[in-house]
Amino acid sequence: MGRSVEDISRVQISYDRDTYVCEAFTEEAFMGGEILVVLSNTRDTKNEAARLAVSKEWHGLDGVVRCEKELLADVTYLYLYLVDAQKIASNVVRVFIHTPCLKGYQLGERGLVYLMLDTKTSDYSLARQLAVGNEGAKISLDLPACGVRLPELGIWGNAACACLSLAYHSRIDGVDICGPELSGAQVLLRGPEVIRLEVSENVLVGQGDFEKETVIQTEIRRGMVVAATARLTAEEQNNTLSFWWDLSGEGLDPSGVYTLRLRYLTGEQGEGLSAPGPEYPLFLGLPKVQSVRASGEETVVCLGEEMQYEVTEGRQDRLVSESEIRLSGGITEIDVRMCQGISYGPSLHVKTALPRFLSIKQGNDTFYSLCRVREEVLKERVTVPLGRWLEGYDKGEIFWVTQGELESILRIEPLLTERLVSGSDSVYDEFEEMLGCCAKDYETMEILVRAVLEHAPLRAEDILAFRYRYRVSEGRVDLEAGLSLAIEYAIYQNIPENQRMLLEDGQPVGISDRLGGDAGSDRTVDASHRNGYVGTGTCDCQVVLRNGRVVLEPFIQGFTQASSYVIPASGPLDSQAQLDGGAGVADFLADGMAAPFVRLLYPIERMGRNSKGEMRYFHNICLAAGQSLPALINASQAMRRQELPNRLEEVSLADLRGRATIRVRILVTVNKVLQWVSMGTTAGDMADALGISKGRLALWRQTSFGPCPVFGDELRSMCLVSGDIMEVSQDGAFIG
Repeated sequence: MGRSVEDISRVQISYDRDTYVCEAFTEEAFMGGEILVVLSNTRDTKNEAARLAVSKEWHGLDGVVRCEKELLADVTYLYLYLVDAQKIASNVVRVFIHTPCLKGYQLGERGLVYLMLDTKTSDYSLARQLAVGNEGAKISLDLPACGVRLPELGIWGNAACACLSLAYHSRIDGVDICGPELSGAQVLLRGPEVIRLEVSENVLVGQGDFEKETVIQTEIRRGMVVAATARLTAEEQNNTLSFWWDLSGEGLDPSGVYTLRLRYLTGEQGEGLSAPGPEYPLFLGLPKVQSVRASGEETVVCLGEEMQYEVTEGRQDRLVSESEIRLSGGITEIDVRMCQGISYGPSLHVKTALPRFLSIKQGNDTFYSLCRVREEVLKERVTVPLGRWLEGYDKGEIFWVTQGELESILRIEPLLTERLVSGSDSVYDEFEEMLGCCAKDYETMEILVRAVLEHAPLRAEDILAFRYRYRVSEGRVDLEAGLSLAIEYAIYQNIPENQRMLLEDGQPVGISDRLGGDAGSDRTVDASHRNGYVGTGTCDCQVVLRNGRVVLEPFIQGFTQASSYVIPASGPLDSQAQLDGGAGVADFLADGMAAPFVRLLYPIERMGRNSKGEMRYFHNICLAAGQSLPALINASQAMRRQELPNRLEEVSLADLRGRATIRVRILVTVNKVLQWVSMGTTAGDMADALGISKGRLALWRQTSFGPCPVFGDELRSMCLVSGDIMEVSQDGAFIG
């Protein structure tokens, strides 16, 4: 009895070593007769030459056809049909001959995996489903979307990887056709794990247990935002697999908080992604050193924030989990970097053997100089690299500025000491001349001033002159960031004519005359003598730096910079009518008052209490803002000469008419407490204010090297500068 292909319920294609196996299954056994199973590479059943030599008689419940793989080398399609007594006994059914090609996969949330297959084979277009199995469990997924949840296959998220079997599946002419199975397809359920992360010179180096030449997707995140990504390949070095990533072009903020996450890239083209690995902290910035304070027995390095640091002393490493690193006095330098777990940031080299401000005696004169070893007055020329291009200066005998290919150099001649010993003002005049020639902006001026202060021996009484251009004989001082102005205002009191006659008891005439006198008696006085200035109030004004310009009062300055609040200037000084003075802080913020160089100028003479005031600027306290230092110097000299020039080039003025007073204040730390004190205050003044007139003083001064201790026998007479740190102790115990 003949059978048709509809009697076959399922066809399973597989490989058995080097043999191609096609199995056909029926719902019931044959009752008799012989059926020949034929495999052909053509649909033409009459073309017997196209039949593969794999025919076999079929008896019983199923039939198995085997052929060598070599026979299928050039076969594109494969068909199955039955022959009964040399006659075609069934329809022709196309079967699968290829295993699925897994190009990659992507892991989603909650164990969902998207499998990406190669669509170039004909079997992919023929199949409708993909059979996915894992040991005993097997499910079918619709093509082309084939996402499977691993829990359905008995695979859970704590597994390192999943080993899947894949096969094409379809139902054709009522027959279930199953293609050959791809077994052992691995899906990584965990991303790469790193055993060490290190950032050095903008290069991230990661070491892990991943396989050699594995392609890894590296992702830097800032919160929920991806800041940078890269495809990296792990390479073996010193028996350790590592990857390298140059971060210099990624635009990352060194002070930002970042994390690192890794995934494996799957597939030939790296289209797929494995599950992400753990998130690791990533440190890009250097530790912030607030101060280094050294004594004979111990050195304390104060860092910007409390966290974990790795400290390298010589060849020994140790971890510190606070904001202070305490070292023995014999350690001269350390390396510090931020760390957490396996992640390490770039290393900062800190010199703990700080230079010191030393007092140096020469005859009866005492000098202070910042140096490491030298404890005598400068005898030979000192060359200081400045690190930026400056205008050349070669006019002086004391200061020289020369230029190299990459930087400028300041040379301080030994003649400076002799000039200082003699007390000659020409030293300072030449210093200002050098600043005027070389300092075209605020930053350049700061570099030059610090170089002179830190490498030339200066008398204690000259430090304020070199630091702030504070010249008592000329009544002026330059304003710099970190200073503050304490301003006191006064108004003129003018008693009206009808209230000028008062009795001796102070009561107005006609209101109370207890002694029976009259307005013309000798017991009345002229109250007009009481006309004059009376105090009204005070205010503080902070000096800050904005884009290289010195400005006052940052709150109001925000409005003026945004042009939402306009304060017009008085205009050029070409007539007395335009010398209208100022009304306080507002006029200090007028147009043109924000400049790289700002100077406070005092008049030669103070007006009396009974004076009605003087409108000319050189009779009042004023601020001069210059776009260049030479222009500011010329304006200072014009004021001392009490000149009314037609125009002060590149200079804007704002003055307080009358008996208003301005004091310059500096911010210092005394026994761990921040205090504003007037410029000119000495360390001894602060000790007296604490009631410890005979106490022990310790003073640290901010320099380009960091806070440096000041040593000297005359510290009590040392004038403080902004940023100084002072401690006053009594009986050897520090306060605060």
